[in-house]
Parts: sequence; C-alpha cells; structure tokens
Amino acid sequence: MQYENPKIPEGINVTKVHPLKTFAILVSGLLVMLLVGAWLLGFGGGYLASKIPYSQEQRIADSYEGDAGLEQTELLRYLQALADKLSQQMNLEDGMDITIHYVDEGVDNAFATIGGHIFLYRGLLEKLPHENALAMLVAHEIAHVKHRDPIVSIGRGAAISVGMKLLLGDASPSLLGNAGLLTQMRFGRDMETKADQAGLVAVNTIYGGVTGALALFEILDGIEDNGLVKSPEFLSTHPASENRLDELREIANRNGWSMDNTPVPFPEFFNRSLLLR
Repeated sequence: MQYENPKIPEGINVTKVHPLKTFAILVSGLLVMLLVGAWLLGFGGGYLASKIPYSQEQRIADSYEGDAGLEQTELLRYLQALADKLSQQMNLEDGMDITIHYVDEGVDNAFATIGGHIFLYRGLLEKLPHENALAMLVAHEIAHVKHRDPIVSIGRGAAISVGMKLLLGDASPSLLGNAGLLTQMRFGRDMETKADQAGLVAVNTIYGGVTGALALFEILDGIEDNGLVKSPEFLSTHPASENRLDELREIANRNGWSMDNTPVPFPEFFNRSLLLR
C-alpha cells in the first residue's frame, strides 16, 4: 500500500470571519464584563456602606466647619429651625440630626451629604418665591439623609474607584478621581423619587397642601427651559424636573391633597439676608 501526504489547502488556518468582526466581538465582551463588574462593585459597596452606623457616619463628617459671619446668623437660624420642624415631621431615627449650611454663592444648587449635613446655595434660594417651596427643597434633602442615600452613594463610588485602580493601576489618576467624584455626586432615580415622595408628604402635613412642592419643581423646570444657567449644579445631579412635577401632581391628586393652598411668605429678613437687589 502506498501512502502520500495530501495537499493542504491554502488558508486552512485562516478564519472566514473578518478580523475586525472578531475584534469587535472581543471588545464588546470586555465592555460587558467591565459594566457588570462595575455594577457588582457599586452594589456591594453601597450595601456595605448602608450598614455603617449613623454615629460613625457623623464622625466621618466631623471635618465640616460651621458657618461664620454675623450677616448669616439670622438666616441660618431660620433655615435650621425649618429643617428641625421638617425633621420632626419626617420621623428621623434617634440621633439623626440635620445641620444646615448656607453657601453664599450664586449657584443653583442644594445637596445633602454624609452626617446629616445639607448645603443650600444662595443662587437657588434667591429663585424661591415662598417658604413652602423652600420647605420642599429642604424636605427633599432631609429625605436623602433619612434613607442613607449619601453614604450609600459614596460607598458605590469608592468601590468602583478602587476597582478601576486595581484594573488600571496608577496610570490614570485623573480618570479615577473624576469617576469616583461623579458617582458620589449622583443619586439614583429611585433615590430621587423616594426623596420627592417623602418631601411631598412632609410639606402637605405641615402646610395643608402641596403648593410649595409644585412651585419648587416649576421653578427648576423653568431654569431648564429658559437656560438661565448653562449647567446648573442642582439640575446636573437630579432627574428632569418636568417628569418629577407630573409625578408629584399625580400623587397629590390620588391622595386628594390641595394644590392651591395659600403659601407662607418668607420673613422680612430673608431676602435682605440673601442680599437681593
């Protein structure tokens, strides 16, 4: 019997699939793995952060300094008294104190951070027409504290930042810093919705209607539509105001809450303290 080697066809080891398609599949798979990994890191980091005792969270936030300046004393007392009244109505846990900080900057911003610290900026306060709108703003931020949203958000951001650092090493410090900061500054839509609802209940209970809640989001919606500020800080970290306004109206209608109650005016010193002209 005679044996002979068969002729091997040319290109037998070359795939018929275009190499760019193979590359695209590999890259897509890698991106999916990274996204899933980031989600798992964020979820795990947020869950662990939520288990930190609030007393420990307050110690972490001890670095915040109190507001100084005699010009702000009357305004701060008013803002703090309003926050205390809302906190009592919202049934915060024992020891979950709220501290208001007034920031004399013309930025449309307000946010809650760890340890019960809430920062209110002059730029946004100047646009509020009455106490009801201010109460909704403060109640919304208090709700974030009550739900432990700041520490959970920071936990997520820290976990994702650590994961990126382990993956990328120290080659991209600016990327890591920006990604972590962005994550820490943003609350999820579910967090925002729950904060809106809790704030709405508090405002309705104290003022006998939700005029203030609706007024606040009408103002924010107007800021978006008119482009008064190119990139308002508050709007960059919160969902679209128009959608939230519709949701709040639906809740008010469902519960039979008044949407035309007479709002409470600001005390005389309020606008003076904001140095309005």
